[in-house]
Amino acid sequence: MSFVFSMIFLLMNCSGTQDIDSGHPAPSVNESGNGHYQAPASKYAAEILSYMMQVVVGAAGDPAVRQAWKTRSLSADLYLNQVRHIMQDPERKVAELMVYDANILGLSKVLYHYNQRLNYFKGRAFQESIYPSEELLAIRLFMVQKIAKGQKVRMGNLMPQPIFLEDPLTDPSPVALALANLSAKELQLLRDVIHSEPFFKDYLEDPFLVEALHRVGVVEMDGYVSQKIEAADYSVLAAEYPGKAKPDDVVRVAILPSMTKSFDFQAKETPGFPLGFRAAENYILAVDTLKHKLKASLQQRVQRDLEVTAGVSATAEESKRKSTDFINTHLQFIDFNKRPLVIYPGNAEKVIQSLCLDVDFNFIILGKNVYLSIYFDEQRDVFPSVNRIYLDIMDIRQSQSDYEIDQVGEYLFNRLRAHIQ
Repeated sequence: MSFVFSMIFLLMNCSGTQDIDSGHPAPSVNESGNGHYQAPASKYAAEILSYMMQVVVGAAGDPAVRQAWKTRSLSADLYLNQVRHIMQDPERKVAELMVYDANILGLSKVLYHYNQRLNYFKGRAFQESIYPSEELLAIRLFMVQKIAKGQKVRMGNLMPQPIFLEDPLTDPSPVALALANLSAKELQLLRDVIHSEPFFKDYLEDPFLVEALHRVGVVEMDGYVSQKIEAADYSVLAAEYPGKAKPDDVVRVAILPSMTKSFDFQAKETPGFPLGFRAAENYILAVDTLKHKLKASLQQRVQRDLEVTAGVSATAEESKRKSTDFINTHLQFIDFNKRPLVIYPGNAEKVIQSLCLDVDFNFIILGKNVYLSIYFDEQRDVFPSVNRIYLDIMDIRQSQSDYEIDQVGEYLFNRLRAHIQ
């Protein structure tokens, strides 16, 4: 493992980058994944990007790296062609544009899984680049410089006039620029990015991304932004998981996938992909393992309690049978496995309440090493301070999260103990 990371950092510290020509034509702007336009996957990539962009402007992630992200490239030129030149010139270093932060490698892999056009190689190579696309780096420059100046874009004045963003021949008046709080150079950068990758125009209208832009201080609160922030949840998915009212003697546990590669995707309404996604085998196995371990933890406690209560009058076999029946009756799982989500400490309360109000505990399953990009405040972000816990998908299968699962078993047992007979 140390060898792998050594190689990564060796690559990261090389000057410039070289685009790889695999001998195949580059995917068109409407292609991603397996070569067909995948609207659900592209939308989900925007949701993932809503968290990543907070990290790369120093508003989230490892506190030790935040200042570097806040100050990196404050003096860089706001030109897409200049970003492209730095990326391709062997005499320049990508460190001019971004921080070499190993914490975001896992998150980056998830992002590129759902939209390869956000990767520097854009699907033209047999593997991904460790760098994001030129367009994504240019957007980061725009954001970090806007934040440093304390200037906020007025999206309510910008977005109703799409010609400003889409038509390079339209020359906006100084008044129009002032109303949007953009300079001519900033507007030109946004235009160039959208011309190069048109899906960025859709991304500017994504509720999760708009909420993130407001969270980090890039856009001003107005009617447009307010409506987007209100829509930045998964309440529409609640209808996909109809449930009955929860009895008092039942504990309900939600399992929610967040920022994970473990979903295959196709066009919406493809057979087997009703929402455009399908849980992959490794995700299904991880969830089954989690359920099994939580049931076992809870059952052991219930069985011990039954044996103590019954004394010598009950055999171990009878106690085991009764405890199994008790768990099957009083423990319910809600497996949100129809599409991946984006849940992190900054939005967890809002998202969970929009999906599953009537839940006693929430397991949030993250993709491999995604947790490294997230800062968890133990006083407000994780169990036992709140009724949720974040688990790396690999840790579940490799028994590295057994302690946390067992602690949740104890918590649920205490909520059910009064109902054990």
